[in-house]
Amino acid sequence: MGEQHKCFKELSKVLVEENTRLQFNYLNQNHVFVATERIRNLRDGKKAKRVVASYCPFCGEKLEV
Repeated sequence: MGEQHKCFKELSKVLVEENTRLQFNYLNQNHVFVATERIRNLRDGKKAKRVVASYCPFCGEKLEV
């Protein structure tokens, strides 16, 4: 596992001022989660699926795995 992607580092610095952060996989800081939500609440206890970006959503560069 390499160094964290440059866009994530830069954005994290800005977001911390707003008490906000990106959600990453704890084992790989280049696996950023994309926000998802359930369309309907079916009362089945299931949560929305998590989606991990393969490419940086900010610059389009392929992310290290």
